[in-house]
Amino acid sequence: MRTINGRDRKAWTKDEHAQVEAIKLTEPLLYAGHVGISFDGGRTIYGLTPDIPKGMTPEAALKTLMQDHDAYPGVVGDDTRIFRLAEQMARSKGWATEPISAVELVDKPKKLESLEKVRKMAGLKPGEHGIGYSFPLEQPNEQGSHYRDSNGFCGPAIANCAAFPPMVGVPVPEPSGALKIYMPELQKWVEADAPIDKRAGTSGKDP
Repeated sequence: MRTINGRDRKAWTKDEHAQVEAIKLTEPLLYAGHVGISFDGGRTIYGLTPDIPKGMTPEAALKTLMQDHDAYPGVVGDDTRIFRLAEQMARSKGWATEPISAVELVDKPKKLESLEKVRKMAGLKPGEHGIGYSFPLEQPNEQGSHYRDSNGFCGPAIANCAAFPPMVGVPVPEPSGALKIYMPELQKWVEADAPIDKRAGTSGKDP
């Protein structure tokens, strides 16, 4: 959520500022951004979100995630609602939250395997699957990772929503999860002339 009808924050009205600040408290993913994966053409969209400690405000949580890169137990679940809300706000208020999607072609056994992993993880308690949630570092650390050890989770077991899909076997256009880098690469997939073909026996390269 960065623009309204193409206007940046400096051009928003007082009411628009108030609406955005209010929804940050109840729907922080609309402000921070979110990436999901679907196995049924977008009817159900799964994602990874953080399990924020009780009593911590969304604003405080965003600060620790964005500035301190603290990790929290990851929650794998059905996040379709947030994408539908993002779509609604884009079309009714002109918010820059219109979802975009890219289609990947994978072998059916691989798709079913990934779906089974996601469903199993969605049935577990936060962090019980071993994955922590954090925002990526702007630059990789000495280990070459965009995620550092935090709160009992080691870097390789930490991801944000954009870096989560490979953990269940779903290819992504950019591995770090840093949305400033990820979104332009995803846009290339969106604008491709054909679905992204990741099936065995193909080149595996983007069209």
